This record gives sequence, C-alpha cells and structure tokens, in this order.
Amino acid sequence: MTEIEKIVLARLILQPEFVGLEGLEIGLFSNEKPRRIFKTIKKLAINGGKFDEILISNDAGVELSELLKITEGVHSIPAENFKHHVQKLREAVHHKEFFKETEKQRNFFLKGMPPDISKCAAILEDLKKEETGKERPRAETLTEFMDRDIPKRQILIEPILGLQEMTMIHGRPKIGKSLLTLQLARCLVTGEDWLGFKTHKIDRPILIIQVEIAAPLMQDRVRQVFGDIAESEKIIIPFETHDIHFDKKSGRERVLCLIEDYDPGFVMVDPYLKLFSDEESALKNPRPFFDFWQEQIEVHNLSLLFVHHDAKFQEGKFGGQKALGTTSINAFTDGNWSIERIVDVGLDPVEFLKTARLSFESRNWQNTRPLEIRMNDHLSFEITTLPKGTINEWDIVEEIEKAGGQIEQSKLIKQYSSFKMFYQAKNKALKLDLIDEVKLETKGNPIMLMTKNGGHRE
Repeated sequence: MTEIEKIVLARLILQPEFVGLEGLEIGLFSNEKPRRIFKTIKKLAINGGKFDEILISNDAGVELSELLKITEGVHSIPAENFKHHVQKLREAVHHKEFFKETEKQRNFFLKGMPPDISKCAAILEDLKKEETGKERPRAETLTEFMDRDIPKRQILIEPILGLQEMTMIHGRPKIGKSLLTLQLARCLVTGEDWLGFKTHKIDRPILIIQVEIAAPLMQDRVRQVFGDIAESEKIIIPFETHDIHFDKKSGRERVLCLIEDYDPGFVMVDPYLKLFSDEESALKNPRPFFDFWQEQIEVHNLSLLFVHHDAKFQEGKFGGQKALGTTSINAFTDGNWSIERIVDVGLDPVEFLKTARLSFESRNWQNTRPLEIRMNDHLSFEITTLPKGTINEWDIVEEIEKAGGQIEQSKLIKQYSSFKMFYQAKNKALKLDLIDEVKLETKGNPIMLMTKNGGHRE
C-alpha cells in the first residue's frame, strides 16, 4: 500500500461522505488490500451502516492494527483538500501506466520490432489535462480558523516536549548528550519522570538511529540504562547505519522503511552531522534532512529529537545560537536544548567533568530555568545543587517572581553584594527576553523590573 493510498483511505474512514467524490474509483488503488478497504468503506457509506475501524477490519479482512495505524493522527479536512489527495492518487496511477507502456515499447524495440508510442502519448495527454484542471487547495478566513476545532498540543514531557515536534539537543563533544537522550528514551517507555519533569508513557516504539558510538560501547551503555526494565523491547536500533545519509534518496528510503515497519512514535537521531555524506553541505543546505522529517512527523504522527554539536567560537552567543549551522537549523526546530560545562562554580576536575547545565528554549512554551545536572555511576544524570559562584539571569527572574512579578531595581540591588554581577545578570535577562524594564515617570525616575507578561508566568 503506497503512502498516498494510506492517506486517502484514512481520510475516507474519518469522513466517509467523501466516498462518492467524482473520479474516486477502485482502479486507483494498486493492489487487493487497499481495494478491499475502499469497497468496504463505499458499501457501508452507501447503506448508511455502522461505521468504525472494527467493522471495516472484519468486512475487508484486514488486521485492525493496520487500520488503526493508517488512521492514527488523522484529522478532518475540507473537501477541496481531499480532492487534491485524490488527484495525487490519479497521477500516481498514470505515471505507473506510462512507465509500464514505455517498458513494453522498449522491449519491442530491443527485439527489432517497431515501437508504438501512441499510447504513451495518450497517457501524457491525460496527465496534462489533469494538471490544468487540478483542484486548488482551499484556504480559510481568520474567523474560520479561530472557530475550527484544533486538537491541543499533546505533551510527552511537561512542558518541554510534545508530540509532532522537532527538538535539537546540542553541546560540546564528550559532554553527555547521547547518554542524556538514552535516559530520556528510558523515561518515555516506562513513564518515569525525567530530571523532575512529568513524563507521559509513550505507547509506540522509539527508534534510535545513532552513528556516534561504536557497537561494543553502545551495548555496554544500553545494558546499564535499559537492562533492568521490561520495556526495552520497545526500543528499536537498526542493524546498520553506515549508509544512512539524509542528503541521498537511498538513505532517506532506508529510514522510511524502518518507520513503516516499526511505527515509532518517537525517533532519536545521533548525531545530525554524521548522517550526511558531505558534512560541509549539511550546514549549507539542511533542507533534505528537515523536509524529510517534517513529512514523517505529519504523516506518521511522530516526534524527532536529534543530537548536534556546538560551534567552536561561543563568545556573545546564548542557548541555541551556539549550535553549528544555527541560522538554518533554528528555522526548523520547535525546541533547542543546550548542555554545557559549568565554569562559574569552583569544581575539582573530576566533578567538573561529571557536571553540566541543561538549558531549554521552545516555540511552544515559556522559558524554564536551566537545570544543574550530574552524571552518577550508572551513567544517568540527576539534578544537583551547586554552590553559587555568580549571579545569573535566572537568579534575577526568580527574585522578581518572589516579589510578585515586579520589583523596583534599587530594592533588588540591595540583595546582592556585587553591583557588577547584578548588572551583568540583569542585562543578559533583558537580552534573552526573560524580563522587562520600565522607567516610571515619577520623582526620582525609579526603574521597575518585571517578568514577561506583567509577572504572569506559566
């Protein structure tokens, strides 16, 4: 069953009123299975009978799990947009007919017989007609959009990770990015809280595509992280990954086969850069990677988390700005998480290498304070509390929140012994858009500092 056939059948199961659409016929489907499903949907729709996946499954002789798989994550669409899907189905049929006919005439030619290309020309003419008469997808007014029933964001880890989202975690080499993602995968399949964040257990498998760690070391790591849980069966690791390159069609097709065969709800890619055949072009043109994953997110209702490396020069950069190729990559991602060494606290060399700061940025939720984390002897990170060596931007935010969302700057300064550190932290909080600064027009012109949205933070 082709991808466009799955889309059309899923829409029909959800909106059977489309079954009588002009041009939608059984001959558009490639083989017996999708044809049986279509015939059953059409029969039920015409007879006005009970309409659900169980009945369709029994009548069409198709596994219920397969029907549920193709309808998962599907939502209602306008008739004009459904017509667009049907046209794509018709185009696929015509392309297949054209290919078969050209192969047939080619064989005649190779055998010394005169080829007849008139049928090929007729198929091409049909394709041209369909192209010129193509239905155009419908838009909607802002009023219609506001009134439409759109499903709420489905959260996997509150509030930092949602379904159908693309998230990047980045940092310097050897800092623990891969271990952190393995720990996250464990929490998603077990429902355990991840670093204090409430985690919702995922029902579908997790696919981990990694080319960073050698197989013996990877085996040791996953035995430590997943060895004591039964849910490790839900973690899928490909046998071979050396030829998976997202700038090549063959590499994308291999990953698509894994997605279709195992139906993951969450995919981890580690690291982003090594899954391109040419690293330099990956930074200049990341579109093959992101276009591919955006399509999988929409069609297969999954989420993507990919591991990436930081650039060498970090001066003046914050959060997601530190990642390689950030200008392009930030345009695609929903969330950017950064993990970095903690240099503002006096730690001995051993503790310094075990300890890190994990920060979060997202389009879909407000900023949350970074976590100070430490790797334990079981290769898992846990939250730790470190002595304060400086004032940072989140200390300023926290003090303003304690004051009810806003406070006069002069009163806040009195809480700190170092004016210089206070102003550095305040200016960074302003630059990161964590707080607002307002100069009141009263005697003495006091400056008020307040959290975003007037102190109302979720």
